[in-house]
Amino acid sequence: MSALSVLERQRPMDEAACELTASADQKLRSIEVYSLTRGEYALHGEYGPGERLTSELLPGLELLTDTVFTA
Repeated sequence: MSALSVLERQRPMDEAACELTASADQKLRSIEVYSLTRGEYALHGEYGPGERLTSELLPGLELLTDTVFTA
């Protein structure tokens, strides 16, 4: 995932003050999860094929990345 594409999409999220956001890359079959910390988005985790996505904001959330990319 390019840093530019994440930064371009971050601007509207900053305005809305979303506490959690994610960016998916279908070509790489990966997901990046970001958490809002002290007014800045910090990378919480990068998840590739076969990995289990989690969230600090949503305890108990577990999502297999493969389920996101099934067509």
